[in-house]
Amino acid sequence: MTLVVRDDLSVPISVEMAESLGLHPGSPIQWDRSPDGGYKFRPGQTRQEAARRLHGMLAHTLKPGESAVADTIRERGLEGIWE
Repeated sequence: MTLVVRDDLSVPISVEMAESLGLHPGSPIQWDRSPDGGYKFRPGQTRQEAARRLHGMLAHTLKPGESAVADTIRERGLEGIWE
């Protein structure tokens, strides 16, 4: 598939490609450099997904009110996103 870079340097992708990757307007994309010098892209994590993942990794150590991570999660209003 050949894509054309627009004047604003954006690159349009097909609806089929977006759907297969679970992308929608505003989805983060992660660009990775290949050993051959090219680039590959993949869906990135949203802030909510990153917070869910962090909570999952640290859940056994979190004690509300006694942890800077728990305090930050609560202050930013992210408490219910991993449920």
